[in-house]
Amino acid sequence: MPSASTSSGLKIADNEWVVPPGAKLNGSQHQSYKAGGLYVNFHSAKYKGGEIRGQLRPGGSSGRSSGY
Repeated sequence: MPSASTSSGLKIADNEWVVPPGAKLNGSQHQSYKAGGLYVNFHSAKYKGGEIRGQLRPGGSSGRSSGY
């Protein structure tokens, strides 16, 4: 499958994405992340508005998010 560029990464295969090395959140994205307002939204041909959405939240020392 050919690669497809996105605003935040590169699709290298079905269900496989790579974030460029050294990629970082900017100041406003980091604030949004810390406030629980940052998410990823996956689109498909069938669901152009978004098929699934995942909220990104800061976790504890284990890297896991606490709460829902």
